[in-house]
Amino acid sequence: MKITTSNLCGLAYLAIVIFSSDVGAAEFTCDPGPQNCLYDSVAAANQTNEADVIRFTAGVHHSTALVGTRCAPHIVGDITIIGAGNTNTYLDAQGSCPFFHVNSGSSLTLRDIVAANGYLQQLDEGEILYGAGVYNEGLLRVERTFFRGNSINENLGPLTAGAAIYNAHGASTYVSDSQFFDNSVARETYGGAAILNHGYMRVTRSRFYENNGAAGIIANGILGLADGATTLIVTDSTIEKNISGTGISNEGRLLVERTIIRDGNGIQGGGIYNHGILTVRQSTLLRNKAVRGGGIYNAQEAKSTFINSTISQNHARGELEGQGIGGGVFNRDGTVYLANATIAENTAQRSGAAIAVNAYASGTAFVYVKRSLIVGHSNSAEVLPCFDFAFGDNNAKILLVEHNVISEDSNCTPSATDIVVDEATTFTEVIAPLSGYGGGRTPTYALLPGSPAIDDEGSSCRDFAGAPIVIDQRGNVRTGCDLGSVDSTAVIPPIQLKLKLAGNPPAIQPNSTGTVDLAILSRVDSINPFRPVVDVDRTSLRLGSAGAVPYRFFSQDLNGDNIADLVMRFRIAEIGIACGDTGIELRGSIINRAAFVASTAIRTTGCTLN
Repeated sequence: MKITTSNLCGLAYLAIVIFSSDVGAAEFTCDPGPQNCLYDSVAAANQTNEADVIRFTAGVHHSTALVGTRCAPHIVGDITIIGAGNTNTYLDAQGSCPFFHVNSGSSLTLRDIVAANGYLQQLDEGEILYGAGVYNEGLLRVERTFFRGNSINENLGPLTAGAAIYNAHGASTYVSDSQFFDNSVARETYGGAAILNHGYMRVTRSRFYENNGAAGIIANGILGLADGATTLIVTDSTIEKNISGTGISNEGRLLVERTIIRDGNGIQGGGIYNHGILTVRQSTLLRNKAVRGGGIYNAQEAKSTFINSTISQNHARGELEGQGIGGGVFNRDGTVYLANATIAENTAQRSGAAIAVNAYASGTAFVYVKRSLIVGHSNSAEVLPCFDFAFGDNNAKILLVEHNVISEDSNCTPSATDIVVDEATTFTEVIAPLSGYGGGRTPTYALLPGSPAIDDEGSSCRDFAGAPIVIDQRGNVRTGCDLGSVDSTAVIPPIQLKLKLAGNPPAIQPNSTGTVDLAILSRVDSINPFRPVVDVDRTSLRLGSAGAVPYRFFSQDLNGDNIADLVMRFRIAEIGIACGDTGIELRGSIINRAAFVASTAIRTTGCTLN
């Protein structure tokens, strides 16, 4: 390996260079105090031929640069930057420079660190700015990282966005267990206060809060430039308390699963603005506000599908013409599908507390609803829950297809199979108050005993594409076809285990000094497969009577379903196995859900019988 030091701004004093002879990689360590160790370390890593690691010890690491240049050179090759934890290791740009630019064909991993106060501002008129935190044109992995206070300011370019992360066309980004706080773009810019994605991006188990961007905290795709490759997947996350702007703005393909979007404040869509293809599953839009579409605004030619999801307590504000429309859903010349959804307690100042439809072109702006609840809209006397104000087309636009529960004053036209209830009985006979029933990560409404939504045998549990809906919003298995997002008698799916040992049942020698590998197996269903690698809370796992803690995890597909199983390695002596035992139990929990107990059969060997 070759490292050239002529351009390194004093790296010899700022970093310790460690060579690994077996893999040929370089490792750099930065301590707090000296300026620009980040810049120097990346410059050195760029000149090696192998993957490199830069470690930052606990403390604040300052970076400075001239306006218009980045805090680090462009990333070339494969670099991993690791901190000592995202609460005590800070990379601070001090508002003087943006952090990283990952070149095409290169990769950057950020882990256990804070990236704070990256800054971009316009130098030339019409300049478009991306990524004060990271501008990615290659492969980006973000793990347990905290983006805070990154900003793009003093720019009127309408395409500027992505204060924390910009993921370019053709690039890929994977974000897990991370936080985005107080990132912002100027109000005049396009949006994406935290993220602008124009490639492929997956975000899981992450939180976005108190960010500021008028046209979206997360923006998927650029208006007029998104294509079929612009894909964003958000799972098991929270988007909340945004200062200005819809939670997610979508121009491409967007999938939202097991995620809550709440307390947003936008113009069109307080929770989601959709101008592409959107699917929402097991998620909740809660207490968002906008002029049109408090929960969601579905734009021209857009398609939105909600399955096992809740739209609750959203509000459409404004008293002028064209304002205060569609507290829960506003559909403007697009198509919306709602299957096993719960739409409750939304409000609007002018029309459509639950759902509003506005069709400017004949044959557009349809909302299809099946096996769902549209109840609990207390201002129905003044603002009807369902409102259709299509122009030039007198055909109904809000279509209750089959087996829904609606209030009698809703202004929704019921189908022959719908159940109409008195609005005053919503919380005494139909649903319980909003809460996290059954340990679900997203709040929803449970069905009260005797609710008319329970056990509707005439309903087929399928979405509009014909796929079976076998779970409810909490991820529990539906035992019937109850209406709405929650099944009243759903059960937690069984957890299946597999020991990687020979024999049937596998043989274990008690008090052995060896180890054993135990796998939690994945489970396939047509709506939402169980992925133990990402769904299981690893810190909760305890095996056997002694409560052994796994000391290593890895992924392997043991059951051949093309989904990785979670394999745990235990020290046998720590499990508490005794001679004659015929089984062992694993205790744990699904992330943000109820605990589970699973067991597998064993036989003991090497025991002496007296």
